Amino acid sequence: HVERLQIFGYIALLGAAALGDLGAHFAQVEAGCDSRKLLRAVLEKLPPGTKIHNVDATIIAQAPRIAPFVDDMRRVIAADLGLEFECVGVKATTTDGMGFTGRAEGVAVAAVVTLDRPTDG
Repeated sequence: HVERLQIFGYIALLGAAALGDLGAHFAQVEAGCDSRKLLRAVLEKLPPGTKIHNVDATIIAQAPRIAPFVDDMRRVIAADLGLEFECVGVKATTTDGMGFTGRAEGVAVAAVVTLDRPTDG
């Protein structure tokens, strides 16, 4: 679960820096890729001096239950981004049986990142 959540976080990092999506920078992100290697590559795309403040992610899934893993996910994401534990939020919700997530056919994730970009002036 952490791997998939991290990839959505990387998309949010690029978006917060107005750098497009993963496809604009990487031809294809394969299942099972080394997420920490991908993170280093994404962080290199951010303008020098960019300061990440916090990350918030929502996991949308009927199953599995996410609650037992939330703190572990927060710790891994915080460590990978050099953030304090308190600066990373992870929560879960369901779609009450609707759609592919409600039928437990997959998981969706939405992530938001706040950051400061350096100015040119």
